[in-house]
Amino acid sequence: MTSTLSIPAQQALDAYRAAAKAKPGSREAKAFGTAQGFEATFLQNMLESMTSGLGAEGPLGSGQNGGGAWRGFLFDEMSRSMSKAGSIGIAPQVYREMLQAQERTGKAAMGVGAAGAAGKRS
Repeated sequence: MTSTLSIPAQQALDAYRAAAKAKPGSREAKAFGTAQGFEATFLQNMLESMTSGLGAEGPLGSGQNGGGAWRGFLFDEMSRSMSKAGSIGIAPQVYREMLQAQERTGKAAMGVGAAGAAGKRS
């Protein structure tokens, strides 16, 4: 796989789209799911903040028939749908950053292991 370090945004977006088709359980598929979940959580918080001052009016108002609970379900589903549609573009950037962090961690661990092995040979 191509290194994701220092790749432009368009390449990150292409890699993210390819990850959507990655083999389940692979590093790419796990990072894809996590990035999409992060974006959905961000969107849900944004939707809740946008409507926090609306009060009890309307069918999903907090004062009628459990409307507050239904509003939470609605925002959860809306945020997941928006994230799957690629609405605001946070997920591809999070995906890229996650893979970069994994590569940096892996390279650092390889360097420590090699130094430790060299020291034991002496």
